[in-house]
Amino acid sequence: MELITQYSYFYIILCFLLAFLYSSILYYKQKKKYSQILIRFLFILRFLTICLLSFLLLAPVLKSNNYETSEPVVIIAQDVSSSIKDSTYDLLTSLAEDFSDCNVYSFSFSDHFDTIFYPYNVGLETNFSKLLNNIESRFSAQEISALIIASDGLYNSGANPLYGKKINFPIYPIALGDTNISKDIRIMRVYNNDFAFLDNRFPIEVSVSIQKLKGKDIELIILNNNNVIYSEAINITNNDYFYNNEVLVEATDLGLQKYEIKLSLLEEEKNKKNNSYDTYIDIIDSRYNVLLLHSISHPDLAAYKNTLDKNKNYTVDICHVDDFIASELANYHLMALFGEVNNESILEKIKYSEIPILVFGLSSMESMSSFTSSITFNNKDALQDVYSAINPEFFRFTFSDELKSLVNNAPPLTNFLGKFDIASNVDVVLRERIGEYIRDQPLVLITQEKRKIGFLAAEGFWRWKLYNYFNEQDTRVFDELFIKLTQYMVIEDLKKRFVVIYENQIQENEDVIFEARLFNESFELINDKEVEIIISNEKGDDFYYVFSQESKSYKLIIGKLEPGNYSFVAKVKGQELFQEGVFDIKNVELESLTEVADHHFLSELASYTNGKLFFKNELKELVQEISNHKNHKNIIYETEKLKEIINIDWILLILLFVILLEWIIRRYNGLI
Repeated sequence: MELITQYSYFYIILCFLLAFLYSSILYYKQKKKYSQILIRFLFILRFLTICLLSFLLLAPVLKSNNYETSEPVVIIAQDVSSSIKDSTYDLLTSLAEDFSDCNVYSFSFSDHFDTIFYPYNVGLETNFSKLLNNIESRFSAQEISALIIASDGLYNSGANPLYGKKINFPIYPIALGDTNISKDIRIMRVYNNDFAFLDNRFPIEVSVSIQKLKGKDIELIILNNNNVIYSEAINITNNDYFYNNEVLVEATDLGLQKYEIKLSLLEEEKNKKNNSYDTYIDIIDSRYNVLLLHSISHPDLAAYKNTLDKNKNYTVDICHVDDFIASELANYHLMALFGEVNNESILEKIKYSEIPILVFGLSSMESMSSFTSSITFNNKDALQDVYSAINPEFFRFTFSDELKSLVNNAPPLTNFLGKFDIASNVDVVLRERIGEYIRDQPLVLITQEKRKIGFLAAEGFWRWKLYNYFNEQDTRVFDELFIKLTQYMVIEDLKKRFVVIYENQIQENEDVIFEARLFNESFELINDKEVEIIISNEKGDDFYYVFSQESKSYKLIIGKLEPGNYSFVAKVKGQELFQEGVFDIKNVELESLTEVADHHFLSELASYTNGKLFFKNELKELVQEISNHKNHKNIIYETEKLKEIINIDWILLILLFVILLEWIIRRYNGLI
C-alpha cells in the first residue's frame, strides 16, 4: 500500500506544525495549575486531533495493487458451412476437453456467428472476417493464447483476413475437406450492373472454370422470362480451362428482371449445382446526361468520372469552366462541380437553374453559400484527416454490407476543421468518425429544396477506390457508393410524400426489411398515420403486415422468406398515398460453387499469424504445439485501487475517539 496526495510533502509538515502550535498555545498556561502528566496527555490528544483534521483536508488517498491470475485463453471455431460434408462436433468437443488448464471458448461460424458447436453443417456462406471481428470485440481486453479454426479454407463472403487488420494471436487451422480436383464445370462469378435502361444493350460478364474435361463441348445459355436470349458453344481445350466473356444483352422489359445463366450438364460431373447462376437487373426507362464542370484537376474527379463511364446509364461530359457555354446547362440532368466558378455569368446560370448539383472537394466549399441557405459552415482554415461513418438516420438509399465495411475501414478523408449549421431539409449521408466516436459533423450531405444539391465536404475518395481495389481486385463497392448517390440525385422524387425504402434483391439468409417515410403537405416528416403492406408471392398468396412507428418513421422487419419473386403494395390508411414494388429472394448457392478444399489458404493464414496447419489425425500434436507456445501462459493482471482516507471508517472512529476522550478528561478535571 502507498499513501499519496495531490499536494507536496511540505503541506504535511505544515499539518504537524499547525497541530503543535495550536496544542501548545491551548495548554501552555495550564501547566502550572495541573499535573504535568495530565497536560502532556491532553496536549497529545489535541495534537492528534488537529493533525488528523488538517491532514484530511489535503484529501490523501490510499493506493493498493491487486493481482489476479488468468489462465490462457484458447478459442475453438467450427466452420459449419455446407461445403464441409462431415460433422466436426464430436471432434472439437473432445479437443476442447484436452485444454483443461485453459479458459476454452467455443464458437461456430458461416454466414452467422454463434457461441456453441453445431452437430450439422448448413451454413449458406463462409465469412472469416465476421469470425475475427467478433473475436476481436469479445476479447479486446484479454490475451488470446491460440485460435483453432476447423475449416476447409473456402470463404465466399467478407474480406480476406490476410489483407485486413493485424492479428495479434496465432491461428491453428485444422484442415478439412478434400483437395482432390474432380471433373467439374462451374460458374465462378457473374458481374453486371444493378440498373440498365430500356431498349439499351448492357453487359453481363460470365467467368467459368472447367476441370478435367478436355475435349468436351458444352453450351452457355442466358434466359430471361424463360426465353433464350443468348447461347454460345464452348470447346474445352485443356484439363484446366478458364472461360471469360462479356455478353451484351438487350433490355426489352421494364422492372426487376431475372437472368438465368446456365451451362450444360455432363454425366462425369460430381457437383452439378454450380452449373447455373441467377442474377437480377432493374430495367428503367430513362438515360441521364452528366456534366463534370471543373476549374481544377483532382484525383477525386478522375475516380468519379471512371465510375460513371463504367455505367451505361450515364453519358458523361467533362468541361473546364473557362470553356463552358452556360446555355448548354439545360442539356444535362446532373452537374458535378470541382473547384470554384469565377465566371459570374456561369455562376448565375447555375444558381438559378433547376438541375441537381453535386459539389466536390474543399476548393468548392465557398459554393455552398451561393447555392443554398440551408447550410452554413464556420471554417477555421485548418485541415484535418477524419474517418467516416454512415449516418444511421439516412434513408434515401441503402448501403450493402460490403459498402458499409468499406466506409468503416477505408483510409481517412481530408476536410476543413470547422462547424456546420444545417437546416431540417438537409440529409446527412456520411458523418465524421474519430476512433469509435461518430461526430455530428457531416462529410456528405444533400439538401432538399426546389432541386437537390449534394456536397462532398471532404477530399480523398480516390484513396477509397485504391483501397477497394487492393482488397478485392476490383472497385465495385466503391462504384456502388457513387452510382447510388448519382442515381438518387437525378431521380425526380421530391414531390413524393410517401416513400418506401427496401432492397429489391435479397438473399435467402437475410431478413426482409422495409422502411417508410411519410411527409405532410409542408414536407415535414410525420408518423401519426397507420401504414400497412400486402406482400404477394408467385403462387398468389397474400400476406398482410402493419409497419411499426418509430421516432419519425416507420419500420417493418418480416424476417426470412422462401426464395422467389414477390410484389407488394404499401398504403397509408385514410389517405390516397401508396407505393407498389417488387423484390426477389435469391437462392444462396455460394457453398456449392466449389467442393475442393483450399488448404493453401489455411496454410497462409497460419503462417501469417505465426501459427501452424494441422490435420484431423494430428490433434495430439496440435495440443502439444499450443501448450509449448510462448503465448500459452498464465497472465497476471494488476489492478490499482484508490480509496480516500476520509472514507475509511476506522480512521473516522479513531478521530472521534480522540476528540471524545479529550473532552471527557477536560470535563472531569474542570478544564471546561
